[in-house]
Amino acid sequence: MQKYGLGKFDYINSCGVLMILADPSEGLMALKSCLKESAALGIMVDAQYGRTGVYHMQELMRLINMRASDIHQMLLNSKTIYSNLPPTHCLKRGPVPLSEQHAAELDDSDWYDLFLITQDRAYTVSEIYEWLDECGLMLISFASQRRDYLPETHINDESFLKKIKKLPTRTQYAIAENMISTISRHRFYTGTADNTVASIKDHDNIPYFCDILPL
Repeated sequence: MQKYGLGKFDYINSCGVLMILADPSEGLMALKSCLKESAALGIMVDAQYGRTGVYHMQELMRLINMRASDIHQMLLNSKTIYSNLPPTHCLKRGPVPLSEQHAAELDDSDWYDLFLITQDRAYTVSEIYEWLDECGLMLISFASQRRDYLPETHINDESFLKKIKKLPTRTQYAIAENMISTISRHRFYTGTADNTVASIKDHDNIPYFCDILPL
């Protein structure tokens, strides 16, 4: 950004980009270099557990398309194999199932993005924290499905919950993610300082995520 003379930014939104780079950390550091002091990043990356069926399907398509080079044939193969998947396949039974109705609504770019993309890095909560640590950033908060990251959403045993709540926050979030297993995307805010949370009274501070892709 600096070579274009755009200066530095108060907020940068990166939705579904870093996870398809050969080196996500290099991309994250590039974005970090464009931030003002006490600015923030909004990031969306794929989550490992909720997209289990997608990654099984990606591996299946790599096997089927091993000798294919025509993208149209690869797309046709992916649609054909989906229609022949047994109901026991994890793409159809969960944790986030792709129903036949939903599949019928996908266009070719959706099919390619989900099942034929060659670079697709998914993260668990623990891996997100490790990634941010590596890049000198801190997780400010998750931007959506916040309750899903809280152990108290899933644990009813009060005495056991008290033990869990004594653990570090990142560990609590990781426990919750493992328990629910349906989070398919992580959307979160990150920055270099803990005073990057926007004031609700300042209407210039309204960051948002633009995310319309399925799964």
